[in-house]
Amino acid sequence: MGKNLVWLGDDVGAPADMKLVVNGLLASVTASMDEAMAAARGAGLEQRNLMNLVGGHAMNSPLLQLCANTMMSGEHPPLFQLRLMEKDARHHARVGRGSPVVTSAAHQAYATAVEDGFGDSNWTAVYESMKAK
Repeated sequence: MGKNLVWLGDDVGAPADMKLVVNGLLASVTASMDEAMAAARGAGLEQRNLMNLVGGHAMNSPLLQLCANTMMSGEHPPLFQLRLMEKDARHHARVGRGSPVVTSAAHQAYATAVEDGFGDSNWTAVYESMKAK
């Protein structure tokens, strides 16, 4: 799942739960980037200018740059299928306590994208679905 080897204990289900936690975070971050890109476009602002500002901000990351680049290009090379991200975001609530408000909202965006026919596309294609709304 990542570059680091992390011991999660003796519970054989812990790795699967951790995958859901990490992918829930990924779904939420990507959906937030989608919303920011759509807001910029809706306000008549250049999305590239948004990313130039984000690039110099503390929140910048390779993930945000990847998401923005695929969203701006409209090309979503298959890294992780959107339908699998929808599934992981849906199951994210099962592993945590409380109400996962942000991930639940992200899950709804992914569920809509699956319904719109983007399930076999990369997870960043959630933008294409939301852009059409």
